[in-house]
Amino acid sequence: MKTFIFLSGAALFILLSFQPAMAVGFGVYGDVQRGFTNYGGILGGDVEGWTSDIGSSGGIILDTAVAANNSFNYRLKLGGGLISEDHQKFTHFNLIHTFGISPSNLRGELVRYWFGPRIGIHYLHASYTISPLDDYTLFIFYNYFPANNALLFGLFMPTKVKVDLFKGDIGLVLAGFNFNFGDVFTISLEFGVDYGFTIGALKSGSYHGDVYGEGLEGFANIAFMFRINDTYTTSTMSQ
Repeated sequence: MKTFIFLSGAALFILLSFQPAMAVGFGVYGDVQRGFTNYGGILGGDVEGWTSDIGSSGGIILDTAVAANNSFNYRLKLGGGLISEDHQKFTHFNLIHTFGISPSNLRGELVRYWFGPRIGIHYLHASYTISPLDDYTLFIFYNYFPANNALLFGLFMPTKVKVDLFKGDIGLVLAGFNFNFGDVFTISLEFGVDYGFTIGALKSGSYHGDVYGEGLEGFANIAFMFRINDTYTTSTMSQ
């Protein structure tokens, strides 16, 4: 996690360092995600299944063309939040890069429409306690560890579980809207989908296992940004 945070901060610092004379918008954002994941792994035996999740996160955002009369923009988001997945909650850190495309006939002084591909890098962590008397726990171990029921009988006392996951995803912002107010303030909305791949490790008592997964997610985002040298002018050539 420390490495993830360091690399994320370094990327943001480098980008900010090269922006002082260019059009740029910066501020804060919040978003919600809803996804479905097929997962598998090994913990005393093979495990597989699917799960759904819902999450929310927030952080800082930087965009190279929020209101400018340009065809392209680069957007970076660095943040964190919580993801609820069935019975567990994961702490979530993310670094998201988006390349935006804005058709000339769909951008103006008050509103800029854009869309484009995005890449996300994520770290998720969960630490919780399970009980053998929990119906969900019994179901999981009876169905997914049939050859290792000794693991179940070793859980007569509550057991701590730790999960560390890394996720990479590729996606598409289907619709982005920047609503510009005056020369310095913008409210931005974006909606889209992504497909992600997850790998990681799970530890429960003396048992260690590997987990992996892949799945589809939808997201919606709102951001509040202040702009520097970033205004719509008809004299600016489209880039």
